[in-house]
Amino acid sequence: MDRTCGGAWWRGTALAALNRPETRNFEPVAAAVAEEYAQRLARAASMYQVTVPVRRRMHHQPIYHLVFLTRSQYGLWVFADALGKARQAWLRVLGAVDDEEVRDVLFTSTENMEWLIEAEEERAIATVANNLRVLAGKLNRFKLVEHALEVYGDAYGLATDSSVSDALQTLKRSGEIIVHQNASRLRERVVGRGPNLRPMQR
Repeated sequence: MDRTCGGAWWRGTALAALNRPETRNFEPVAAAVAEEYAQRLARAASMYQVTVPVRRRMHHQPIYHLVFLTRSQYGLWVFADALGKARQAWLRVLGAVDDEEVRDVLFTSTENMEWLIEAEEERAIATVANNLRVLAGKLNRFKLVEHALEVYGDAYGLATDSSVSDALQTLKRSGEIIVHQNASRLRERVVGRGPNLRPMQR
């Protein structure tokens, strides 16, 4: 591990995660080490990074952490959309599986997975809408792709381009957001504060 991580720093990171009161297994320990490793790698390479836990089943610990690196906000945007779509596809495959390993999991039927996908989509749209409100309040006018991580926020990995589009349409209808510059690609649109946007507290 010292050789893989380029030093012994991971030991302190792992112990700190292990000693948190909420830690019940080694999943948060592995996640903390993977995240710190990705951040160090990104800093050394002057890149953005996203770390994604990859699981066989919803209730399983990750089998590995996928680290995505890019020097471009465009890369962050495209990867966010790809992750959101991949999660939906994964949930549909998981719902179609009928074996003893997953039979007792809460969401196992295809119908229930569709319900879960819809619920996650609604949550993603609400999160993105709030993120857009905050950005418009701070910046007044901005291009979506230049703030990829802030637009997706906590919905990164759940939201897709479609989620962002739905959130944007909702805010346009309410007069909270104005589209200053349209574009065929959603990410290229320039948006800003609308007349009905109230100050956000965060």
